[in-house]
Amino acid sequence: MFRKILGICSFLLFSQFALAADLQQIKNTYLENGRAIVDMVNAGNIDVAEVRKRVLTITENSVILAQVYIEKYPEGKALLEEAINNVAVLSNSKVTDLGPMQNESFQHMEDYWHDIGYTKEKDYGVDMEDEDNEHFTDPLHVMVHPIMVLRAAQDGNGDAMKSEMEEGMEQIELTVNAL
Repeated sequence: MFRKILGICSFLLFSQFALAADLQQIKNTYLENGRAIVDMVNAGNIDVAEVRKRVLTITENSVILAQVYIEKYPEGKALLEEAINNVAVLSNSKVTDLGPMQNESFQHMEDYWHDIGYTKEKDYGVDMEDEDNEHFTDPLHVMVHPIMVLRAAQDGNGDAMKSEMEEGMEQIELTVNAL
C-alpha cells in the first residue's frame, strides 16, 4: 500500500515537473519567435510570409497555454475557448491554421478582442468587471497580440507590430507565472 501511495505521489510530482518544463518551453518558443518579429521591425525588413509563419507557431503555443490555463481556472473556459476558436483552427485540439480573427481589421481586434468587447455581447460566466477575474486577460492577450501583429504586418504598420508583439511577450510571462 505504501508503495502504491509513493508511486502515485511520484507520478504526480513528475507530472508537475513535466508540466513546468513544457510551460517553460512554450514560453521560450513564444519569446524566441516574438523577438524575431521585433528584430524584423527594427531592421526595417518585414517579411509578411515569415511573420505569418512565426505567428502560427506562437498561436500553436498560446492555445496550448490557454488550454492549460482553463484546466487550472475552469470558470474561464467559455471566455478563453471563444478566443481560442477565433485565433486558431483546431483539429483534435491541435492548431492546424490561424482562425477567423486573422481576417479582421486591426481596430476591430483592438476593440473587440484586446479590450474584451466581446464579453459585453454574451455571458461567459465570468464577470470581467470584477478585479478577481482580470487575470483571464493575460492568456487572452497572449493569443490575441500575435494575430494583431500579423494584421499590422499586412497593413505595413511596423510600429504597431513591435508594440503588440512586445505586449504579448510581457503577457506570456504573467500567464506562465500564474500556472
